[in-house]
Amino acid sequence: MYKGEVQVTLVSAKDLLALDLNGLSDPYCVLGFVHDKNEKLPKGSQKSKVVQKSLTPVWNESFVIALPGARPALLKLEFVPSHSSNTSFS
Repeated sequence: MYKGEVQVTLVSAKDLLALDLNGLSDPYCVLGFVHDKNEKLPKGSQKSKVVQKSLTPVWNESFVIALPGARPALLKLEFVPSHSSNTSFS
């Protein structure tokens, strides 16, 4: 049985897609556990602050995330430009 919590530190990202008209993005990250990489992040996933006008955002934020249930899980990160669709990494 996998129970407990994990502390995750989101440091930074680089080479994000430029999706705003100014050639930059306003990215944030959503973090949570899933059982399959194609699964959507569950409600209650953690969200970072938005970094304005950056393709190389620095967050330096820590999150405590509960482990989900009785089977192994993947930590899924979605880097989201504020004004567009999600880009997921697992």
